[in-house]
Amino acid sequence: MTYKDLLDRVKMNDKDILNVYQYGSHVYGTNRKTSDFDFQIIVANKERDEFSDNLINIFFYTPTEFEAKLKNHDIMALECYFAPEHCIWKELLKFNFDLDLSKLRSSLSAKADNSFVKAKKKFLVEKDYDPLIGKKSLFHSLRILRFGIQIAEKNQIYNFQECNELFTEIMDTYHDWPSLFNQYKKQYNELKSLFRLVAPK
Repeated sequence: MTYKDLLDRVKMNDKDILNVYQYGSHVYGTNRKTSDFDFQIIVANKERDEFSDNLINIFFYTPTEFEAKLKNHDIMALECYFAPEHCIWKELLKFNFDLDLSKLRSSLSAKADNSFVKAKKKFLVEKDYDPLIGKKSLFHSLRILRFGIQIAEKNQIYNFQECNELFTEIMDTYHDWPSLFNQYKKQYNELKSLFRLVAPK
């Protein structure tokens, strides 16, 4: 995947794009053969919120929208803000981020909790049944807390690969919710406690 490939697939011109950030599994290093490419693109004039095909997923934001997401300590925006240099495909605009530990705790705790609940539903709710998505959601619930601890302690995400061993273990070892719950609920609670400690209200 190149920048030209991205432009061709989304049918956009370079002049219409301000910033392009890659995030997701290809940044963490957890991508597999079927993994798509995830991007957040900042444009001056937004014509759509999302684009998705069988290879890429994109969220579009105006500068004002992205700035608001940073202010609210949205984890997806923070992953772009702290992205490794090779994952910043274009950056005409520079944004500021002022760490507020209380906001960080509120935003990331809620996101992690939602991911943990989603993991459970993907195994136990018939109409939502999708074990693959469930496993990924469980991984994200743990990853988000670890990233939050990094930000709280160092004001940056300095290790995007920190949770990779968990991803492999979750995806390849456990195949039902009781096993996953028994293996990771304690770790999840411990990470939440540590996150609360380094990111007090």
